[in-house]
Amino acid sequence: MTTTTISPAHHRSLGDHTWQDQAVCQRTCLDAALEGGDTHGIRGGMTEEEREQLHEKVANRLDYSRVNATVAGRDVHLTKAERRAVVRAAYRHGITEQRLAWLLKVSDEHAQKLYRETRRAIRNRDLEQTTKTTPPPEPDGERLRRDDFGTAA
Repeated sequence: MTTTTISPAHHRSLGDHTWQDQAVCQRTCLDAALEGGDTHGIRGGMTEEEREQLHEKVANRLDYSRVNATVAGRDVHLTKAERRAVVRAAYRHGITEQRLAWLLKVSDEHAQKLYRETRRAIRNRDLEQTTKTTPPPEPDGERLRRDDFGTAA
């Protein structure tokens, strides 16, 4: 004879959202709903109304854990801001243009272009910081006159 033990059922009460924290697929499911533009049903532990604000912000999302995962070689769907961050991180870490092309699924030529733009942006930022921190030379108590500047051509 077999005995069966029936444990008491645990039912959620209305408004109980404790299951959301325990959902294994919470982040993955939410990302898929936001990236795919899914506006119906409960996804990632959030209702349609709760996700509405996130849908507006997803294009500008910059999640460095996703950037780091991509640089490490994982296949992650990235926003434009995250793609720019991957290029900067790859450049700083000395990742080759071919590897960057593979990470972002672009051509080698496009990866070269992205690195050129990054080098230019870094150089320009350095120049801007240098000019902002270098104060203009001050005269030795003398007031500059019009004749001190010379003449054009």
